[in-house]
Amino acid sequence: ASAVAGVTSFEQDLMLKNASRRPQKPMGSSSAALDKRISSKINIHSSSNTTPTVDASAVAGVTSFEQDVMLKNASRRLPKPMGSSSTTLPDLDQRISIKMQTNVLPLEDEHATSGNAPHTKETSNISLLRQPTSSNKTKGLVQSNDKHDVDDGKNVDDEKGVAEAYVVSDDEDFECQPALEYDPDSKPKFHQTKTFKVLIATTAILVVIAIVVTVTGSFVVSKAVAPTTIDDELKIELQSLVPSSSPSSSPTSSTEELLATKLIEVLKETFPFRDNSTQYGKVFRDISTRYGKVYNWMLSDDFTLNLLLMMNSSTERRLETQNSVTLCERFIAGLLYFSLSDNTTWNDCIPYVDGMTFESQEDEVYCKFSYYDVLRKEVEVVNASRWLSNTDACEWGGLRCTDSLVSADEDDPVLNQIQAISLVDMNIKGTLPSEIGKLTKLALLSLFGTENSKNKISGTIPSEIGLLENLIIFHVGDNQIEGEIPDQLYDLTNMHNMNIGYNKIEGQISSKIGQLKGLSGLQMFDNQLSGSIPTNIGELDQLTDFLLSNNIKLNGTLPSEIGMMTKLENIWIQNCTELSGSLPSELGNLAKVKLLYLHRNNFSKNIPDTLYNMTNLERMYLQKNQLTGSISSYIGNLKELKHFLVNENKLDGTIPTEIGSLKQLHAFHVHYTDLKGSMPGDVMSA
Repeated sequence: ASAVAGVTSFEQDLMLKNASRRPQKPMGSSSAALDKRISSKINIHSSSNTTPTVDASAVAGVTSFEQDVMLKNASRRLPKPMGSSSTTLPDLDQRISIKMQTNVLPLEDEHATSGNAPHTKETSNISLLRQPTSSNKTKGLVQSNDKHDVDDGKNVDDEKGVAEAYVVSDDEDFECQPALEYDPDSKPKFHQTKTFKVLIATTAILVVIAIVVTVTGSFVVSKAVAPTTIDDELKIELQSLVPSSSPSSSPTSSTEELLATKLIEVLKETFPFRDNSTQYGKVFRDISTRYGKVYNWMLSDDFTLNLLLMMNSSTERRLETQNSVTLCERFIAGLLYFSLSDNTTWNDCIPYVDGMTFESQEDEVYCKFSYYDVLRKEVEVVNASRWLSNTDACEWGGLRCTDSLVSADEDDPVLNQIQAISLVDMNIKGTLPSEIGKLTKLALLSLFGTENSKNKISGTIPSEIGLLENLIIFHVGDNQIEGEIPDQLYDLTNMHNMNIGYNKIEGQISSKIGQLKGLSGLQMFDNQLSGSIPTNIGELDQLTDFLLSNNIKLNGTLPSEIGMMTKLENIWIQNCTELSGSLPSELGNLAKVKLLYLHRNNFSKNIPDTLYNMTNLERMYLQKNQLTGSISSYIGNLKELKHFLVNENKLDGTIPTEIGSLKQLHAFHVHYTDLKGSMPGDVMSA
């Protein structure tokens, strides 16, 4: 009561009204009642362009202090008038603070709290309980819906969204949020609104979804990019690149670029030329060359184009490596066909051409093919594909490949590569391409002819054969190969059988032949080899067949080291007329020999007694030499002997009676010798 001495009841109502807005609501006070009493006494008028005023008829008997407080409250409810004096509110604050003995400062302008404008130095203790919330869109200051302002379940203020000020004294420990003046004509920029933020978030989500769908679709397409047939439009464009005899311009279309980068580029790395890329391209486009013919064929080959498409779309290193190897080996297979089809027609599985007639349409692709063993016997007839057909080259008649295995080492994958080439009795004609040395998994190369049909491979043995580290069988006999044996051939230490017989090969046998320690068969007969038989031949301790006959230019002696080849079963060194000297006694160490053909040479001196230790011997041909001496009685040890031919030598003495014990003997030739006596009766009766 002492604090409100001289204060009218209306002033007390206003002070209680302000106090009711504080966090600690006066006990027992009725905010609704205060509102009713205050509103009954005054009527405040305001417009958008004038300072709030008090209706004179409504404030009869109201003091100037009461009017100031009413104007102060009204100024907080209504928008700031356009062009109003900035001193109006401070004047009200000053008058009220003098009367109430409190420090009241004006409210901040709304721009003072903006992040883009500096704060004003003036702050106000006439405050709202809460700041306006974004959910309330009523123009003007937003009213706090404090639960303490409820009387009988009804909201204290009928004017939603209008805030009222109350006075806070300096001695009160109370923090409140300053009221902000709101400009209804000012709207936030679009990029600052919640709608913009939602739009940005939605757009980001859609972009992520689009990227995921695109990546997934690309992955699915790459997995299914190997079609069984080529798109007609693409195929027509590819076929338009058929080589011509005249040089073509550089690639211009995407398809040409595909060929240039995925076909020629791969081939260039595998088959490099000495000249530049332009010259290299000319070679491929020249239909008169073997490369041009293969390139022409590959442009219309669906299997090749499928490989190119997969290489163009896949990024997997292992797959790209495998396709590159397959593409290069297909090129070599095509090159082999065109190289060995020189004005001739193969006997089996020839490529289909228009005009051919077959019992069924399948015969245009498939055929029967015969395989032969090293003794030239047909051992197998299989179903195969024709050469240059749109099938894997591994299915072509005469080609066989390794299994499709994948190595754990990504840098050295084991691929489905050509492992065997067998073109026996095929009537092939031409030269052996040097590119065959690129078939790194090749283990068998068999191109010999048969008694019925010899092949006609000419030219030389390419030195690139020495690159075939896995080569086990090398058969090119019964052809027309010339030149010398390439030195690189002796580096193939995995070789088991070498047959170069029935050719026109010349030159000497290298001493490096001793490196072929795994060799079991060595056929060099019927050539034009010269020089002596190297002593290193004795290092071939696994050799079973040694055929060196009909090399009339061979000279020197039969090296004694031959006695070290203890696994020998067949020795054919006949008709080498310049071979001379005595027969080495070490021949007697070769207990497994069945055929000993040393006839038609120029050997001299006695027949070593050790030869009669060759107890498995079935045929001993020593005729037409210069041998002297007699036939030993040890001949009775040769129980398996069927043929004994020593005619046309200088033998003398008598015929041993032990011959009669040779029950297997069918031929005994001693004519044109100096032998005397008669044939044993047992031999005659046999």
